[in-house]
Amino acid sequence: MGQGMTSNSPRRIFNNWDDTGLPAGTNAIGKLTAGEAHIGEVGKKYVSSTATIYLDTTAYAALDNAGSGVGTLGAIVFPNAARVAGGGGIIRGAVFTDSAVQDPDFTMIVFSAAPGTTVLDNSPFDIAAADLNKVAGIIIAGTGTVGAHYPNTSKAWKTIVLTSIQSIETVIPFVCATGTSLYAKIRADAAWDATVASDLGVKLLIEQG
Repeated sequence: MGQGMTSNSPRRIFNNWDDTGLPAGTNAIGKLTAGEAHIGEVGKKYVSSTATIYLDTTAYAALDNAGSGVGTLGAIVFPNAARVAGGGGIIRGAVFTDSAVQDPDFTMIVFSAAPGTTVLDNSPFDIAAADLNKVAGIIIAGTGTVGAHYPNTSKAWKTIVLTSIQSIETVIPFVCATGTSLYAKIRADAAWDATVASDLGVKLLIEQG
């Protein structure tokens, strides 16, 4: 038999190197450990993330901050946008619904971390300088009468069963700063009088990294 080999064992040792396989359940190779307990996925994974938005029923003027979330300085929250904390992906699309059929014009600014400055609902819109590096991108919704911006060059609301719906294709790469959520603020691009606090809905379609 060769040096270091025995007739009753498949174990082989050459120059102090042992090629015996790792036991089942071990996630270490040599001295390296797995970064996370997750088996790689084949192909792309798409998820949707829906935010809860509360509108002021007092009319918004053009360029007002429109709507708020709860508990994050008024920012709107999209939960589980990333697969893991600090992860990322690409926002591939957004679907807006307007149950009041008012077809508002607005810009939604998406942030990779919670904005640190409070902007009250129905007050002049602003983004603090310290929050600018958190901006992942913008999504512009409306009737098409308030500018046309890439990639949404022909914006249009469609009324279906007493609700207006607008679907927008986007390409917005992002990396969450810490957790798995994205955040947003909405700027009214024209006067807008929401009749019910829950009039506006939004869902993002996300390709997770």
